[in-house]
Order: sequence, then structure tokens, then C-alpha cells
Amino acid sequence: MRKADIEPDQTAHSDKDRTELCTLWTLYLRRSVPSTISTDLLRRIITYEEQAKTQGGLGRKEQKALLGQHVTHKGRRTSPALKPGSRLMREWQGVVHHVDITEGGCLYQGASYPSLSAVAQTITGPTGQGPDSFGWLKAGKRNKVKI
Repeated sequence: MRKADIEPDQTAHSDKDRTELCTLWTLYLRRSVPSTISTDLLRRIITYEEQAKTQGGLGRKEQKALLGQHVTHKGRRTSPALKPGSRLMREWQGVVHHVDITEGGCLYQGASYPSLSAVAQTITGPTGQGPDSFGWLKAGKRNKVKI
């Protein structure tokens, strides 16, 4: 299969309004649409779901790895340490934010930050908690992000 055959169509569903996209979301994912999701991200997820349906999606192992759901030998979930070169993505108030993990901390919008918490505070204000904001917690308790 050629790369062009598996790349999603970036213009897919550009003619659909939010109501039509929500209908497709419910059809593919069989759950209600989160109220905070942007129309652009909604469109991208639906495009992925259509591609996965026609060409095969990720296996369970790959899905868990992408979600950071690693399981220890005792069956407990853990989050792996963040490694330099990792990229985190989170949507906040309709805007998608990208944070790159570096040797000395984090890079967000061209500026260096000492921690994920500092980035979260820049994005959300003084209440931002880095690991919380980016979904980087151990099961049931706070986890210091190891950079």
C-alpha cells in the first residue's frame, strides 16, 4: 500500500456543519460528543474513524501504547516516564496545544519551560497542573513527571 493510500483526506467533511459531524461521531463511536471538543478536532477524529473502518485500525496493543496505558506485572496501570522527543497534545477551550519534551524540560510555542506544570499554567492560568492537564497521572494518584 502506498503512503498516499493511507493518508487521510484533509478536506474530508469540510462541507459539514457541527450537527452533521456530531451525528457521524455518534454513529462511529457510539457515544455522545464531548461538549468541549472543537469542530476541527471532531472532523479529524471522524476522518480517522472512517479510515480505520475501511483500511483497518490499530490493534489493542498499539492503542494502549498510544494512550500510555502500560500495565505492570501485578495488573496496575502506570504512565511511562516522558522521554525527550515526545510530543503531547491537549485541547483547551477549543485550541489544540502541542508540547515537546526536551532534555531540560518542555518546549511550548518556541519558549522553553522547566516543567509540564509551567506549561499548563501558561495555557490555563494559575490553576493549571501539568501532569493533570496533560492526562499524565499514575492510576489514582499524582505522579511527578520524569523528564
